[in-house]
Amino acid sequence: MGIHRDGLDRVVAGALRCQQHGGEGMPIFQRDGIWWLDIRHSGRRIRRTTGTADKQAAQEYHDKIKAELWRKERIGERPTATWAQAVTAWWKAKGSKHKSVDTDLPRLRLLTEMLGRPPLPNITTSLLHQVRGELLDAGRSEATCNRYMALVSSILHYAHELEWIPAVPKIPKGREDNARIRWITREQADRLVAELPPHLALMAEFTLQTGLRRANVTGLMWSAVDLGRRMATVDPEDAKAGRAIGVPLNDKAVKILREARSQNGHSSDYVFLYNGEPVKRTGTAAWQKACTRAGIENFHWHDLRHTWASWHVMAGTPLHSLQKLGSWRSYDMVLRYAHLSHEHVAEHAQNLEDWTRSGHAKHPMHEAESANDLINMGWLTGLEPATTGITIRDSTD
Repeated sequence: MGIHRDGLDRVVAGALRCQQHGGEGMPIFQRDGIWWLDIRHSGRRIRRTTGTADKQAAQEYHDKIKAELWRKERIGERPTATWAQAVTAWWKAKGSKHKSVDTDLPRLRLLTEMLGRPPLPNITTSLLHQVRGELLDAGRSEATCNRYMALVSSILHYAHELEWIPAVPKIPKGREDNARIRWITREQADRLVAELPPHLALMAEFTLQTGLRRANVTGLMWSAVDLGRRMATVDPEDAKAGRAIGVPLNDKAVKILREARSQNGHSSDYVFLYNGEPVKRTGTAAWQKACTRAGIENFHWHDLRHTWASWHVMAGTPLHSLQKLGSWRSYDMVLRYAHLSHEHVAEHAQNLEDWTRSGHAKHPMHEAESANDLINMGWLTGLEPATTGITIRDSTD
């Protein structure tokens, strides 16, 4: 004889309620008008918001959670959550705090459209391969598809953390072309800036002068700008490398900031505005159309940073200085630009011939200029002068 699941839920919830009311009082409590549940189960404590100010609804939510915990422990049954529920839970706990929040939201919407609202166990590696293939077919790059899959991975790992799924399926990932360096000439940049709307033109030129990443330009605030010292600052939480960045401002960058102040006045804390509001997106239709009118193909906003770095290298800026200017954590990232300027390497190419002509390429054992040269060699190899084992012949022999 079996018990219907709804009946089982009521029996279990009622028993648990009676058990808790025996000495511990109500297992829910209020905080700032919202009810929270406080459950002890299998030696651990679960405390979370019910999301409601209605006491009865909060108690029902508590009883439901307790029943699910009991079923999972007694009969191995896991609560069935959907992809949409997992996205919502992940967003509240982690996603809304990400630096990439502006790009994550539209990607989550598209992923939800493509996946629908399936139970989490139905999201398999095979299904994710299919989704990734559709993204590629729609013209997205391998790198962009990997960002989509990284979102899926983060959400599924959080669902696993909540014990909504027993394991996370293997997430498909494609090989990215990290060597892509797309830059434009100063003439092309001038054409592009001339075609852009005024607010994007200022931001693009500022990026070309400072090399700042998109988010650091759109999020730049006047409180981080010191025109007197000709310096801007990026806080650690806003920096990709997680450490504060000091950005020296050249003459043109200072001029751009003053122009932005003149256009926007003192009404906002943000430097770059559009219709009085901070600019959130840059790769808009206006950007694409401006690129087309300027005759520039396959060019993204981030390529402005590549252009800035490329111009620096071609102007002779040492790579180690460029690393500091661009706030790259790894020197390898800067080496991607080394091939754009042969001058900083070519100036050393003559060293070999100069060294040869000076006579230093002659073998020291055959043509030592003096006995002191050989004695010094003994010192260099860690030998005492008296035990070098080298016989100094008289020059008259």
